[in-house]
Amino acid sequence: MGCHALILQERPFNEKTISLLSDALELYPQDFLLYYNLALAYFESGSLDEAVKRSLSINPSYNITLELHEKIKLSLSNRKY
Repeated sequence: MGCHALILQERPFNEKTISLLSDALELYPQDFLLYYNLALAYFESGSLDEAVKRSLSINPSYNITLELHEKIKLSLSNRKY
């Protein structure tokens, strides 16, 4: 899908990227990569709680999903309250 390439050029991820990915998910709600990239965008922007929420929407049987979950868990364990 062409919108992936356009959206992912926006690195580092920012609010515009998150907004575009969210809009794309409304059009393509079954697109695994959109969910993954949205979770990754939240993760990279420091919104770990939202990253966890979004990553739960991804099929856990994909290796890339497991890697993202590990990154999030590690970041959450290092989080200072």
